[in-house]
Amino acid sequence: MCRHYLSNGPRQGRYWTVGDARNTPGRSMFVRLSGPESGPGAAGQGIGFFCGLLFTLAVFALPFFVGLTIGAWAFHTGAGALGGIAAGLVAGGATIGIGQLALAFVPWTWLRLLINLLYVAPATAAGYSAMHGIAQMAMSSPAWQTDFAVVGLLPLASRP
Repeated sequence: MCRHYLSNGPRQGRYWTVGDARNTPGRSMFVRLSGPESGPGAAGQGIGFFCGLLFTLAVFALPFFVGLTIGAWAFHTGAGALGGIAAGLVAGGATIGIGQLALAFVPWTWLRLLINLLYVAPATAAGYSAMHGIAQMAMSSPAWQTDFAVVGLLPLASRP
C-alpha cells in the first residue's frame, strides 16, 4: 500500500519514509510496516484474533439459540440442571446435523437457499450486534457506529 500511495518514499528497515501525506519527497513522515509481537503495540493482533473468533462463532448462532431454548424449556419443565444441559446439547447438535444433512441431500436450489438463510440470518444479527457494540466503545457518532458495524459484517458475509 505504501508503494502505491506513498511512492516517493523508500523503505528503511521497518519503516516507510516520505515527506508528508501528499506524497512529497522527504523523511519527515514515516509509516511503521510491522509492529511488535507483544506489548501495547500488538493490540491489533488480539482484536483481529477475537473478531475472527466472533465471526466463526456467529455461524453457530442458530444451533446455539435452539439449544439454549430447548435447554431452558427442559429445565423449567422439571428435567433439572443436568437434564436441561443435556437436552440443550442434543438439540443444538441436532440443529447442526439436520442443517448439514439437508444441504447435502436437498436437490432443489430454492430450498437450499432457504436453509442457508435460516442459518445466515441469526449469524448476521449476532455479527452486527457484536460489531456495533465494538463500534460504540470506539466512537461516539451513531451514524459512524452503524457504518462500521455494517462494514464489519463483510468478513462474516464472505465466509463460505
